[in-house]
Amino acid sequence: MILVLSQANYDSTTEEVVDWVRALGGDCVRLNGDDVGAAQPFALEFDGAGPHLRFTLDGRAFSSREVRAVWMRRWGRTESTAPVRAAPGLESLAARMNTHLTNELNAVARGLFAALQGARWLTRPGDISVNKLDVLRAAVEVGLEIPPTLVTNERGEIERFRQKHGGIITKSIGGADIFPFYGKSFALYTAKVKDEDVAALPESPFPTLVQAMVEKEFEVRTFYLGGEMHSMAIFSQGDEETSVDFRRYNLQRPNRTVPYRLPEEVAGRVRALMQALEQDTASIDLIRTPDGRHVFLEVNPAGQFGMVSRPCNYRLEKRVAGYLMQQSPDVDR
Repeated sequence: MILVLSQANYDSTTEEVVDWVRALGGDCVRLNGDDVGAAQPFALEFDGAGPHLRFTLDGRAFSSREVRAVWMRRWGRTESTAPVRAAPGLESLAARMNTHLTNELNAVARGLFAALQGARWLTRPGDISVNKLDVLRAAVEVGLEIPPTLVTNERGEIERFRQKHGGIITKSIGGADIFPFYGKSFALYTAKVKDEDVAALPESPFPTLVQAMVEKEFEVRTFYLGGEMHSMAIFSQGDEETSVDFRRYNLQRPNRTVPYRLPEEVAGRVRALMQALEQDTASIDLIRTPDGRHVFLEVNPAGQFGMVSRPCNYRLEKRVAGYLMQQSPDVDR
């Protein structure tokens, strides 16, 4: 049996993979991390034979000993769990209690994952996110070109870096989070750094990442799976709204996207990077410059790939399903 660990029911790409596994004759169930708190009955028991996990999903009971392959697509946003409501004057206590309960849920999740370690995994829990700075180091070591990058807590260093490279951008060092506020959501994007932005900084700002702005002909999103790569060119430069970060989607006038093949030399270095990172799958972002160079940006092991699959007719959901079935020795192929 194949177990898919996902985040929530609205993740349609994950559900398409589950549908493909079943269509190809495989046995697959999906567990959403958002449901572990109470929505799905489970029992994790330890005895002389080790951990034994029992779950009931959609009315079907199964055991961790039946699971042959696991796909860690994503997991629940346990940091948003806040079951304790604060009475007036007790807000601080409620916040501490909710932090404790979140930590408890995280500990439960780690126990669930440990009970499944005998299965074959596509993206293990510890690999669901990577350190951008470590990835840049590894990319240089395999011969990929990267943008000049600086992380600092000195305004003077940012000013020096900007004078040296001209235009610069900034983005998060860790994950790009989303912040809900009064019914709206505010996301972190890559942004161009202006003179007034630098001038407004204190002398010792919070540690900040800046990169030299790389001139783009177009952007490339590549989906990597078990050594194979499927790429898409994103013509983001014809729209000021998407020119710095194509994720600032213009829904009225979407960017043109077409299938793209990375040069074999670049593809070979991407494979070497993924091997160095010990990652079997990820979404990878690069820039194609007007003079034909490919500049590596970052790797996201849990990145969206439906955005590449559909426009390019790659059927990546079917490919992921087939890969999972290859990892599951009890599937009759």
